[in-house]
Amino acid sequence: MDEEVLAEIQDPAQREMVDTVILNGFLALTRIETTSELAFYAEFTRTLGAGESACLAVASNRGWLIACDERRVFLREALARIGKDRLINTPGLYLLWIRCGLLTVAEADAAKLTLKGRRFKIVFSSYGNLFLIQLARKKQDFQLPETKGAPRQPSRRRLVPVQWCCPRQIKPLLALKTT
Repeated sequence: MDEEVLAEIQDPAQREMVDTVILNGFLALTRIETTSELAFYAEFTRTLGAGESACLAVASNRGWLIACDERRVFLREALARIGKDRLINTPGLYLLWIRCGLLTVAEADAAKLTLKGRRFKIVFSSYGNLFLIQLARKKQDFQLPETKGAPRQPSRRRLVPVQWCCPRQIKPLLALKTT
């Protein structure tokens, strides 16, 4: 998490939770460190806030993922700069944590109810169902092509990066954006 993003957290309860997560080593603070990140930051602040700009500058320069539920300007800019493969939303984070063994489906579903109670729109009934759908899609992605004479190899179009599956590497991969 970039220091600019952290500075934008106004709710004391949310700030306390984020501080606890940082203190326990589950999330690392970072800052703009290179001239190219600073140049990106200056460019992005023309249309985005300080935290959004810092997040996008760092993620685009370092090849990191961005966790984002935005649907407007930030999302359009992030898609243009880093592409959809490096964006993850809240349900995607919970699926990641389930795959990594950091959460159970029941824990993710309990968190989903909490989010829903805070007016976070979630359209699926359970992370278990979403997880099964994702597994079915992965199975399809690995079906062998039906072409004559060509060597049969699995498709790698939709492979989840290896780093996503290792809990120790989640921390440096995510550049979080708060709203």
